[in-house]
Amino acid sequence: MGLASDMKNLTEELISSFKQRITENEALVNDVQKTLNGFRKDHQEMTAILNANAAALRKDLANGETERLSDYNGIIKGIHVSIKGIRSEVNNIKKYTGGMLDDLLQNRVEASAEWKKMQDTMDQIRKTGIVTTVEEAKKEVKKVAPAFTSFTQEPEILEQNVLGFIDTHAEGVKI
Repeated sequence: MGLASDMKNLTEELISSFKQRITENEALVNDVQKTLNGFRKDHQEMTAILNANAAALRKDLANGETERLSDYNGIIKGIHVSIKGIRSEVNNIKKYTGGMLDDLLQNRVEASAEWKKMQDTMDQIRKTGIVTTVEEAKKEVKKVAPAFTSFTQEPEILEQNVLGFIDTHAEGVKI
């Protein structure tokens, strides 16, 4: 009978070992399930936080985009105002330059007429040796005289200024 009792004991130990392994496996499965539930819960919390951060970021970007567009529109308006001012200045310069060119043309025509008149008078003097009338000569001299008096006075004034400068510097002047 010793063999039957050993077999019975062995069977009981196997059953007890099997039950113990099932209990340990159940405990292990429960621990793994708790761990997975903890991971799932942490993942859901992290998802909620990331979604909230993403929503806040989208809102900030939308506000920033609105602000950037506003700044851009302000800059563009400033550029358009500057361009309008530049165009106005260019038009004013064109008008002023056109007026100056008209004046220049008129002055050139008048100078050309005077030059022609002077050439005709010089040709007549060369041919005859005299001007047609003394009165005409006096009129011409009176017209031209003021221009020549300013030229004749300037060298004298310049010479006086240079001599006055030299007189005030007795030690000498380097030129």
